[in-house]
Amino acid sequence: MADILLKIKTLSSGEYLNPAKKKPPSPSRLFREVYANLESLSATLQENEHKRKEFAQLRQDWAAGVTHDLKTPLSYISGYTDMLLSDEHQWSAEKKKEFLQLIRDKSAHMEELINDLGVAFRMDQTIAIKLSSQRIELAELIRRAVAETANMPSVKDNSFAILGEEDPLYVMGDAALLKRAFSNLLVNAVVHNPADTAIKVHIHNNRQAEVRITDNGKGMGEQSVRHLFDRYYRGTSTDAPSGGTGLGTAIVKQIVTAHQGTVDVKSKTGYGTSIIIRLPHSQNAAIN
Repeated sequence: MADILLKIKTLSSGEYLNPAKKKPPSPSRLFREVYANLESLSATLQENEHKRKEFAQLRQDWAAGVTHDLKTPLSYISGYTDMLLSDEHQWSAEKKKEFLQLIRDKSAHMEELINDLGVAFRMDQTIAIKLSSQRIELAELIRRAVAETANMPSVKDNSFAILGEEDPLYVMGDAALLKRAFSNLLVNAVVHNPADTAIKVHIHNNRQAEVRITDNGKGMGEQSVRHLFDRYYRGTSTDAPSGGTGLGTAIVKQIVTAHQGTVDVKSKTGYGTSIIIRLPHSQNAAIN
């Protein structure tokens, strides 16, 4: 009994138990179960502490990345503005237009990041916000998302294809948010892959509406696959050139979950990536 009390005291002080190589003799089955439960509790607490520290580190790295992402376009804006305002140089009209275009592009990137931050944190409170609920023809929504992505200035030699059901396929939900989710995935397939990547969108009518976005790009390692939809995980260095904001996939997961759907990823380094989104059909869908 004294040994049990000592183990409980050890756990209450924030320390963990070392698994006993040899179980102490106990007079009854009850005590054996108590020892086993204490060791199980210790292992669970230790695992939770490990996850907490890992999450805290991911959050810190992510915050540093977002700060970097904001500072980079801001430095361009500040630098080119100073150049335009300088009395030391007489810039040609063509140069001024070039500088102003860069300032506008960087301002748009900052606006995109700030908007993504707003969506990400607002989606944490899906009960508090009222999602618009409308009947959406999924293929048409995806066609618009693909068309917008294909017309991005950063798209070079990428090919896009939409395959699947020709009959209308309806879901219930917020059209703007769902389009944002699909657009984020399509943009990721562009900016994180080589210029000649083929991107295909497969639409299937199974027990649920299923959309599979696949590419033949460079793929991802196991760690990136495991953490892809975690908000505080950045799969690439903040110095890597990217048109994204680092929040895209986390927002996708939040939007799809709010629509009672699921999102999964299959990928392997060198073999491309496949993202699968499943949403309830319109007759079964209900937005929380």
